[in-house]
Amino acid sequence: MKLFILIVSLFVGVLSYAQDNIIYKFSGVITNTDLGKKEAGVTVSLMKDGQQLATGVSGSNGKYAFKYTGPIGLNFVIVYSKAGLVSKRMGFDGAKMNVEDVLPGSEVEFPGDISMFAERQGIDFSFLNSEPYVKL
Repeated sequence: MKLFILIVSLFVGVLSYAQDNIIYKFSGVITNTDLGKKEAGVTVSLMKDGQQLATGVSGSNGKYAFKYTGPIGLNFVIVYSKAGLVSKRMGFDGAKMNVEDVLPGSEVEFPGDISMFAERQGIDFSFLNSEPYVKL
């Protein structure tokens, strides 16, 4: 009987954890403003507390897409980076999500079209790498 209660408790715990998760869907197009064209090879990383949760890379058409399954209300930062280009960060505060509007297991889209530009000698753009340029 104790074993049965333990198994049921574990099963209910796993189900309730899975029900609180949603699918975060990230996609967009990256443009190089210096060249006036779509930028390939940009790494787009989903970060939480310095840990990479998921990643994608832009194709020759500048498009990227990836998904991450996680809890409703997740706080994260999206980092766009490529050698020779100035990195950018976009922050998201999941506490602002209205959990009543988001069904567990559903997809929430985060479109992220972004423009990037080349590093400039003598100009410090490190603030773009340490603070999100936009917070949602």
